[in-house]
Amino acid sequence: MVTALGPDPDGSGLLLRLWELAGDHGPCKVRLPPRLDVATAQPVDLRGKPQGHAIPVSKGAFRFECAAFAPASFRLQP
Repeated sequence: MVTALGPDPDGSGLLLRLWELAGDHGPCKVRLPPRLDVATAQPVDLRGKPQGHAIPVSKGAFRFECAAFAPASFRLQP
């Protein structure tokens, strides 16, 4: 479930917050709205601190490993 998509209050770009509600874990594909011009999705914690490497966005989509019943946040950069 998308819980937030908008300007990042802690930096530049957009902030995307997701929450896994079904209790499943594993690979997840995120498709972004076509109007967004995004090159990378940087995983961040709930305080906006980078977590690991930025994920390339290709054709408006990216993949990440989703944890069950957990949030996932990304800073989307052009």
